[in-house]
Amino acid sequence: MDYTLISELVGTAVGTAALVGAVMASRQGKQQAQQRSELETAKTALTQQVTQAKTQVQTLTEAMTLAKNAVAGLEQQVSGLGAERDRIAKTATQAEGRVGQLQEQVANLIAQKQTLEQDLAQQCDRTRAVDASLQTAQQRLTHLTSLEPQLAQLQQETQTRQRQLETQLKDRQTSNTALQTQLNSLELENGQLTHTISALEQTNQQLEQSLAAAQAAETQPQATLADLTQQLEQVKATAQQEVTRAITQLNQQLEEEQRQSALAQHQQTTQTEGLGQEREQLRHQLQESQTQLAQSGARIDTLEAELAQGQRSLAEAQSAADRAATLRSQLEELTQAHHQLVQQTAQETPVLNHKVEELTTINSQLTQQLRTAQAAQAAQAQQLTAAIKELAGLKEALTISQTVITSLQQRTTQPPSVETQPVSEATAPAAPVADQSSPDSPSGIADKSFVITGTLKDLTYDQVTRLIADAGGRINKLPSAKTDYIVVGKNPGSKLKKAEKYGTPQLNESQLLALLEQP
Repeated sequence: MDYTLISELVGTAVGTAALVGAVMASRQGKQQAQQRSELETAKTALTQQVTQAKTQVQTLTEAMTLAKNAVAGLEQQVSGLGAERDRIAKTATQAEGRVGQLQEQVANLIAQKQTLEQDLAQQCDRTRAVDASLQTAQQRLTHLTSLEPQLAQLQQETQTRQRQLETQLKDRQTSNTALQTQLNSLELENGQLTHTISALEQTNQQLEQSLAAAQAAETQPQATLADLTQQLEQVKATAQQEVTRAITQLNQQLEEEQRQSALAQHQQTTQTEGLGQEREQLRHQLQESQTQLAQSGARIDTLEAELAQGQRSLAEAQSAADRAATLRSQLEELTQAHHQLVQQTAQETPVLNHKVEELTTINSQLTQQLRTAQAAQAAQAQQLTAAIKELAGLKEALTISQTVITSLQQRTTQPPSVETQPVSEATAPAAPVADQSSPDSPSGIADKSFVITGTLKDLTYDQVTRLIADAGGRINKLPSAKTDYIVVGKNPGSKLKKAEKYGTPQLNESQLLALLEQP
């Protein structure tokens, strides 16, 4: 309903009351004064209620405007934070994708690094093996080089020994020739002795023939024959002995010469064979040494080629190691960038989350304030409804007043004995007018004293203080025996213990809001 109409109605009611007062003053002074006082009181109460209702409606309108502006600002901030969160989420997703790519690159680089390290290790092993083989070949070459003087000395010794053996062989051949000459002379002497024996045999035959002739002639005596026979036997025995001894000696000398010759030939053959074997061995050793030298030369060439290849491989491995170092530095830089990005994201995320939480808290607080304002608006609407009801009562009172006025106007022409009825009718509306002040009676919080301790979940201390003050309550710093309620939040202090000593009723946040919502 428009406040102008309310004012007009109030003015009409006041005029009616004044008119009624004037009429009653003209009829009954004492009753008129009483009715005037009651009407003045009702007028004053209605005026105060209307003023309070206007003030409260204006305050609620301003609060609703501020709340709407704050909610709009918060919605914009929430939208901005949502966009910022989406942007950060998108950045985080891109960063995660980049991190995944970097991790793949890191894995590939690590695999390449491991492969290069394995190749480098293999090249190092091959280089060490080549170095070892080269050192071994150099040692063998040095050894063979050191053996060359010995080989030359052995060749000289072999040649000297060969010349000595050839000299000894010539000496043996000369001795063999001399022995052959001696053997020939002995054979000649043996032939001579054989010829002598043949001559002696012939002489014996001649003697036998002479003996036979002597016997035949029987001219010589038996003594001469015995002497001759004895001499013949002696000569034959002596000759036989000398021949046998000479033959034995010759045979012995021949056998000795043959044995010495055979021994010399055997020794010469053995020495010749030994020298031949030594020569063959030396020749074979020389060939082996030459072969080993050729093989060592080829091995040295091969090792030099392998060394060159190993050096090239080492250079490639070194370049690969440099590349791996470069890639490792790039990997470290990328890792540091990733860590910095993760740290920045981790640092910004709590701040943004904190901002979101703060905005959410502010939103919830503003929502709660809006609810509180809506509750206060509902209470004001109830009060306004009560005021409208009061206005309806005033209208009814006005109607009654008009009826009373009409009745009084009619009564002016009637006898005074009948005037008692309007008086009773005039006093009857006074009770409803007095009753209309009942909605302005104190609520469950009005004129109550409160003490706040601890931290509430949704409301701040200032908000609770303002709500209680707006509802007509009082805020005390410390509890006492006159304290009506103590509002308890999280982590209460020593105030709660004092309130418990006084037996003060305790309210939590929801109970306080329920009490505030009561009409």
